[in-house]
Amino acid sequence: MPYSDKRYIASFMQRVRAEYPRLNIVGEEFTEDPAVLAYWQDGHTNQDGFNSHLPSLMDFMVRKGLLDALGSPASNHNALHELYEVLADDFQYTRPDRLMVLADNHDTDRLYTVLKRDDGLWRMAMAFLATTRGIPQILYGDELLMANDRIGDDGDRRRDFPGGWIGDTIDGFSGHGLTPRVAAAQSFLRTLLTWRASSRAVREGALTHYAPEGDVYVYFRVAGSERVLVALNRNAKETPLDLRRFAASLGGATSGRDVISGATRALGGALTLPPRSATILELAPGTAP
Repeated sequence: MPYSDKRYIASFMQRVRAEYPRLNIVGEEFTEDPAVLAYWQDGHTNQDGFNSHLPSLMDFMVRKGLLDALGSPASNHNALHELYEVLADDFQYTRPDRLMVLADNHDTDRLYTVLKRDDGLWRMAMAFLATTRGIPQILYGDELLMANDRIGDDGDRRRDFPGGWIGDTIDGFSGHGLTPRVAAAQSFLRTLLTWRASSRAVREGALTHYAPEGDVYVYFRVAGSERVLVALNRNAKETPLDLRRFAASLGGATSGRDVISGATRALGGALTLPPRSATILELAPGTAP
């Protein structure tokens, strides 16, 4: 966006959207400053009177917060605050729900590389992108744990997707030749995104999040009677989560369905979170307190 004449690009956006009112357009402002990003979003009150008419932008602040939170040393028990504080800046945007959230793209090192090939952290990142506010963007090959071996090398970041090319020994489309670990990652993401498509709470609902405690970050997505609980546990061991703190968001629910395993989890005094994991529960309707 900042490379074009801004008055021209605003006029272009306005005319295209008038012709195609249901069309979404995503712009890039590669910044980690929310005030700068907010300037470019449609409807933002800018002191110079400028309105870009651009509905969506790439949220590089969320990317930075996510990678800082998950990539910090295990000894940093405040790491998840990086992610919490990024979302606390949402008041600056006209429509934070329209921002595109991402963990990597063609200009950055791949997520699996940045997270030092830690499968648990990778699952946490994918779960966050699929359940936080905004529109998730998943880079091709992330579902196959693709990594780049040469840091900063654009060619390596953009290597071919395996399958369909002469000489390929594995096929990410059919699953032929995938290792059990990679196949499990692909299955996890397929299950997660298929569920997301059916969840109004995640696609459209309000986000309520709680300041992380003990290396656990909890937030809820709510739309009408639909409620989803997400708990990110960065600890390397099972962690009990005291649910009393979240009573207002639980809405009286006493159980929830784990969207990955399908198992029903009781919501009593505490919920046990597996190590290095994201727990996502569709809450059964309860009696609101």
